[in-house]
Amino acid sequence: MRRDTPTFNETLNQLKTGSAKLWMLLVGVNQYQKPWNSLDYAVADCQGLEEALEKATEQFKKREFLVHHDSGNLPPTLEDVRESLQQIVSKANSLDVILFYFAGHGKIEKGSQEPFLCLADTQPGNLFTTGLALDEVLQQFQNCAACKQLVLLDACHSGGIISVLGKTRGEVEESEPDPIIGLARALREQATQSKGFCAILSCDQEQRSWEHPELEHGVFTYYLIEGFQGAAADKYGIIKDHNLHEFVHNRTKSWVRKNLSGVSQTPISFAMKSESIVLGLVSANNNKLKPDYSSYSYDERVTEYRKAIDREIHQQAALGKEIEEIQVLEDIINHKSRKNLQALNQELGLMNGDINSAEQSITKRYKDQLNDYKQKYIELLKQHYPLTNAALQQLQKSQERLKINSQIATAIREQLTQDYEQKFQEYREEFRIALYQRRLPPDEAHQELQGLQQELELSTAKVESIEAEVNADYQRDEQWCQQKLEEAIRQIYPLNSENPDELLQQQKRDLEQERGLNSITIASIAKGVVARYRQHLQYYRETYIIVKRVNSANNERHLLENLRQFIANNTTSLIEKEVDNEEIYEERFTKVIQHHYPNLPSDEFLENLRKTSCLSQEIIASIEKKVLENYGLDPSIISVEQVSQSSPPYSRKLFAWIASDCQDISQLLQGQELEETLNWLDTQNSRRLNRREEEFIRKSMVWDS
Repeated sequence: MRRDTPTFNETLNQLKTGSAKLWMLLVGVNQYQKPWNSLDYAVADCQGLEEALEKATEQFKKREFLVHHDSGNLPPTLEDVRESLQQIVSKANSLDVILFYFAGHGKIEKGSQEPFLCLADTQPGNLFTTGLALDEVLQQFQNCAACKQLVLLDACHSGGIISVLGKTRGEVEESEPDPIIGLARALREQATQSKGFCAILSCDQEQRSWEHPELEHGVFTYYLIEGFQGAAADKYGIIKDHNLHEFVHNRTKSWVRKNLSGVSQTPISFAMKSESIVLGLVSANNNKLKPDYSSYSYDERVTEYRKAIDREIHQQAALGKEIEEIQVLEDIINHKSRKNLQALNQELGLMNGDINSAEQSITKRYKDQLNDYKQKYIELLKQHYPLTNAALQQLQKSQERLKINSQIATAIREQLTQDYEQKFQEYREEFRIALYQRRLPPDEAHQELQGLQQELELSTAKVESIEAEVNADYQRDEQWCQQKLEEAIRQIYPLNSENPDELLQQQKRDLEQERGLNSITIASIAKGVVARYRQHLQYYRETYIIVKRVNSANNERHLLENLRQFIANNTTSLIEKEVDNEEIYEERFTKVIQHHYPNLPSDEFLENLRKTSCLSQEIIASIEKKVLENYGLDPSIISVEQVSQSSPPYSRKLFAWIASDCQDISQLLQGQELEETLNWLDTQNSRRLNRREEEFIRKSMVWDS
């Protein structure tokens, strides 16, 4: 059971004396994952409320802000918000006061009808795991010792619908439950269980919260800020929960009715009738807190000015200024902030030298913090790029220690990462040139680029990774070029081309331009492709001849099928036709020799025979040489007279013996015929016998003996 809550006066005195502490947990989320629409002013609401509370609670001796938003030091993620909530619950005592504020989307989980507060990393399809359940927050408050608790929810948002001049923070689709119903139910139940609990919700059921560019805030939070600035204070300057609700309720309702046509927004409150919750204290004269600086020492006034400068720097940093580039304070604060500082100094009465010194020292300190963060990130990049989880945790700790807000930290990381990746790209390009254009082996290229590696401050592991990637690309590009050249040569390579490389010139130029390979490299690839293609043609030719002569040559038939995948179909057909024509011509020419021996037919007859063969002159000459040599004739014979004069005396019997497939022994030479032949051969010093002649003479000598 919760102990009895302190009275209003007790709480006020305890906050002023430090017996009680005010805990403030503020959360604002603009950026959401798709399909949820992002919001425009939730972060501005969070920042504005923090500033108003900072001033409204200055007279409270103990206070602590835990502020999470897209541009702050603490990100609005589930893990971080839970950590802050747990910190408050575990440390707050029974006299303390807790204020929880949330600006962002509120959603209902359809299955359980449980309300959730949606954070920056909440996934639309996974509310249970990635969203912050309102029941979880309220249960934490139930378990907390603090007896005074205020919840402010500007969470009725679905975002993105324009109406008149306003933008709604909640337009629920027809199939989606109204989040107000679930939020109101949970807050109402909490209020009935704790008389020290109060909650203010930005709108009622079937309504939406509105934000407007003229206000640069949500309407509800705009008047919350005004209320904490003193507009909701009573005549004694005290800001209490019910006064705050009354002020915000009336002002929000009135503004929306006057400025937005056809819509309503009515903030609602949930609280038991009990002692009020003290939230702030301002001057009773103008309802704004103005410390009495006349009681401050000069050093204390300098300290206050330094605090003000620090606030302005961090506020402008949250707006995206490039703090690391600043030279003077004017570079980082806007005109309004400068006026605020000048007005403050009129009250503080500081000398110009102390003002300048304070501005320079605060600015330098912030620049040093940024530089320290940069150096830490660069160090981690060199050691762990891409960053490991452990490295990211180190970086987060540095960010928190140096008090760098998330937006500036992100900008620094993005810039440094881009610079580091440019170094990778520079090394990658130089290594690529070494391989592709200069044709250096990878090891030699690595040795040559060691100086560049040191200059760019790249780790050995990263360099090895880059080189491995480029080398793999190089191997793939070589293989790709080889494949393209093989495809090209199958289409254009003729059987009788003496310079096939010339036919590939255009393809080689195209490949050089497309892949960036050195022309010598491509020429070398092309040379190998042509050589292999010629070899495939020769293999195919020889194998086809075997298959034709030996019908049972199954291995050769299988080899033919394999070779066809490397040779164009029209080329294999040409080879087969040419081989067939060669056999036909050899057969015809042999019959002519046998029929006309010891003479030859006329040159005209031979020329006609050659023309009908469809063979090249080179192949015809080769066939004729082969046939003539088989019959012991000089292949250079071109006329009948030459045949008669150069024919050996044994030619007729040699022809007959060859015609019998070298089996008819009656055609072998004997006695005087053999003796005349041997005498004739002695006179032919320059003439060499072919294989058939040698065999014929040798067998004749054996037979005669």
